[in-house]
Amino acid sequence: MNLRNVIVNCKLKEVQIRSNDCLMFRDRISVLKNQKLIQKILYEAHSGCLSVHPGSTKMHNDLKKLYW
Repeated sequence: MNLRNVIVNCKLKEVQIRSNDCLMFRDRISVLKNQKLIQKILYEAHSGCLSVHPGSTKMHNDLKKLYW
């Protein structure tokens, strides 16, 4: 049984797979515990052209809203 079937069959409202195959948990993107992926997300959030953050705590709180 694949992951999609497990999630659909368990009927947990907190967990879902969106139409773009993105795994969501409590309406946040679920990110694997992959250090390279996490570093890339942090780098993009910190260095992106739309990035404006007054400190690491603010950036962490902003990212926490989007990612699990």
